[in-house]
Amino acid sequence: RLDTRTDVFALGVVLYELLTGHSPFASSNIEETLDKVINCDPIAPSKRNYKLTPQMDAVILKALEKEKELRYQTAREFADGLDGVYGSMGL
Repeated sequence: RLDTRTDVFALGVVLYELLTGHSPFASSNIEETLDKVINCDPIAPSKRNYKLTPQMDAVILKALEKEKELRYQTAREFADGLDGVYGSMGL
């Protein structure tokens, strides 16, 4: 069932791509992509962009959590997570 947590997941995908230049579930066709979305965890963003911190990894990977109950429940929670990372970086 789709709900706001689905939007959080989609936003997590976009943020991952913006910060790393890679899709978190890249593959050569739609079937493989869907399989990866369902069954595979993405590579930590900091492994693709060394400037990212483990804290940023945690925020992005929580947005990409497969189980909706473990994902950010709202966009506001996701934004608060990002705020915390930026705040700890002094930005």
